[in-house]
Amino acid sequence: MLTLMRSLSICEGDRKLYANADVTAGVISLMQRVDQYEARQSCKGVQGGATFYTGSVNPDREKICAYTVVGSGNIYKMRQLANSLDAFYDAGYEYMPVSYQTREYDININTSSIQRD
Repeated sequence: MLTLMRSLSICEGDRKLYANADVTAGVISLMQRVDQYEARQSCKGVQGGATFYTGSVNPDREKICAYTVVGSGNIYKMRQLANSLDAFYDAGYEYMPVSYQTREYDININTSSIQRD
């Protein structure tokens, strides 16, 4: 099992931008970019568990983030962006069967969401 942990962060005044990824299985590619205006994150081909957190804290200390969790199966594409105004995500999953005997799939383990605090 390959374990990959990657994180970037940058601060600009009172605003913080960050792109964090915690991948506990194989990954084909992972791209993270942070500048003073926005944070971006994208990946291809993650197998197994992973979390991707791309967020910002605006001058009013409000958090805006795009959050993707891969609990089982594969993710074949994922893009996230966050800036001081909004967050965006686009994710595509290929599910692996929970049981090879019953051929049942669990589609509730993988999630993507926008969170505002």
